Amino acid sequence: MIGREILNYRIEKVIGEGGMGTVYLASHTKIPNRVSAIKVLKSNFLQNENLKNRFRREMEIMAGMTHENIVKLEQFDEDDLGMYLIMEYFKGVEIDDYLKNKIGVFPEEKAVPLMIQILKAFSFAHKKGIVHRDIKPGNILINQEADQVKVLDFGIAKMKDDISMQTKSGAQIGTVFYMSPEQVHGKELDARSDIYALGVTFYQMLTGINPYHDLNTEYEIYNKITKEDLPDPREIYPGVTERMVNILRKSLAKAPEDRFQTCDDFILALQGDVEVKPISKTGIEPPVEEPEPIDNTPTLITVFVGIASVISLLSPDFYWFSPLFSLGGVGYFFYTKNKNPETGKPIVLIVFSALVISLLFSAALYMFNDSDGDSFPDRNDPCLEYGINNGCP
Repeated sequence: MIGREILNYRIEKVIGEGGMGTVYLASHTKIPNRVSAIKVLKSNFLQNENLKNRFRREMEIMAGMTHENIVKLEQFDEDDLGMYLIMEYFKGVEIDDYLKNKIGVFPEEKAVPLMIQILKAFSFAHKKGIVHRDIKPGNILINQEADQVKVLDFGIAKMKDDISMQTKSGAQIGTVFYMSPEQVHGKELDARSDIYALGVTFYQMLTGINPYHDLNTEYEIYNKITKEDLPDPREIYPGVTERMVNILRKSLAKAPEDRFQTCDDFILALQGDVEVKPISKTGIEPPVEEPEPIDNTPTLITVFVGIASVISLLSPDFYWFSPLFSLGGVGYFFYTKNKNPETGKPIVLIVFSALVISLLFSAALYMFNDSDGDSFPDRNDPCLEYGINNGCP
């Protein structure tokens, strides 16, 4: 194909290759400095009429896809030697290659604007009734400045795994790593299946790896997709924020009805225009936790101790119990405060007031109490020790 001319374009070199077609860079023979990308159906598929019709269908789909984030179809040609999609040439690399060879992970401030561009492209497609069914980082190009993306491969990529079964019930269409649970089960697909694949793509942009990269068989991957949840992205890259985790879990919910219902909903969440409530990894709202029953026992004991402390002050014979009661109350107060802070606030006034009062009374009784009325305080009154037989009243 190198050197061949197709509709005033001379094929220069191969720039990409997929399961069904090869993509070439071509320069216009009459307009200087104009280049395009030409996707050519592989020659070994030219005898398959069904596949040729699919290739034409891709041309019809792309002809109506005029969007800044979708590679534009310029012309279509067909002859005895092949079928050709002549498309806008976007100088960039596939996102998975960019992650692997250039950046490792996209920081959140870079990933979000790029993801919004991707979502706008698919929002446009979905509104035209088109479901991609094979979304993956390899179908999205990013420029060298990493500020613009374009989506490609509408139509042919979705049929490359199983051409004969791709429209039949029970068929599995798409690249296994990015399949939604309903896609694995061969169910009818809609835009929400694309949203799941977009969620996996966003997960990979934020963490740098595909979540199933270490699995060896399709069975293992299918089992993970349908029965298990993706690991928390923070286990792979701690820089992912809680808000992004919630958005990822929403987009990757097992049940389609639990996901974002449209790409526009996804965009609003990324922009922060709507709040995404924390949900479990399976997309189910976590159960509302019942508040722990309040244990009033410490509170009652604390109040009792405080009151008992004050009452003990009324009897000089037991004044020394007051500090003990109050100190006990302090201990119970701290226990109560930890269990029920709101209840603990007023109790502190009772306990500490009782403690202060009891200590003051105890000090006063120790210093000035004269139990026998002889004008000698008890603390240095010898009569209390020797009694009346030694001349004491």
